Amino acid sequence: MNGKIELKEYYIIEHYINNEYVRALDKDFTDLYKVKKYLKDILDSEVNYNYVCNKNNSYALVKVVYNDSTKDWDYYEILPKISVKDYSYMNCEDKEKYFKVND
Repeated sequence: MNGKIELKEYYIIEHYINNEYVRALDKDFTDLYKVKKYLKDILDSEVNYNYVCNKNNSYALVKVVYNDSTKDWDYYEILPKISVKDYSYMNCEDKEKYFKVND
């Protein structure tokens, strides 16, 4: 190593069912706008397709910073966890406010 600290930043979408962590959906997002759009598409799809099965799903948008020199990960919540059920009851203005964070 050349003594330089290498930080890698990316975004993940964490998936929860009944408030229990299931998995991170993707680690390839480096563009905040694209990951927000992807999360919105997931929520819209789950509200509109088989809502009864999907209503207990929740998602959170998290920024991950990986320090290559120390092999440490730091996680920063960008958008708080939101359930499909809660999202379905939001009006357009509330949805816009939710996704506007950090623009």
